[in-house]
Amino acid sequence: MLKSPQIYQTIIEIPTVAGRGNVPKMAKYLASEFTAAGFAAKDIQIIPKGKQLR
Repeated sequence: MLKSPQIYQTIIEIPTVAGRGNVPKMAKYLASEFTAAGFAAKDIQIIPKGKQLR
C-alpha cells in the first residue's frame, strides 16, 4: 500500500493558514516521514521563513 496518500491527507489536514503557526509542525512531520523513508538526516533541512540556504 502506498504511503503517499496518507502523507498527503495528513499535510492537508494541518491548518497552515497564516497566523496559525502550524507550518513548523507540518515541516517536522514531513521531515520525520523523509527520515522514515530512508533519507539521511543531513539531507533534510527545515529552513525558517526569512532564512537562506548556506
